[in-house]
Amino acid sequence: MKFPGPATANLIFTLDRKGAAFARFFCALFERMRRSEDMLYAWVELAPQAPMDANDNPELVLLPEAGAITFPP
Repeated sequence: MKFPGPATANLIFTLDRKGAAFARFFCALFERMRRSEDMLYAWVELAPQAPMDANDNPELVLLPEAGAITFPP
């Protein structure tokens, strides 16, 4: 069976939601994407990819197969 549209997607695996931090993170991510910021740049800004002492972000793994996507205007 063949589905229409692209065959790739950015996949996010959640390891630990950390309560309300999950909703805050995705609200901030989607808001940036609505302002035409691409998902990969926004992700790194919200969840720096370096060791941090204190971090209240949810524990997530991003597999960016679709690349730098944004929400349409």
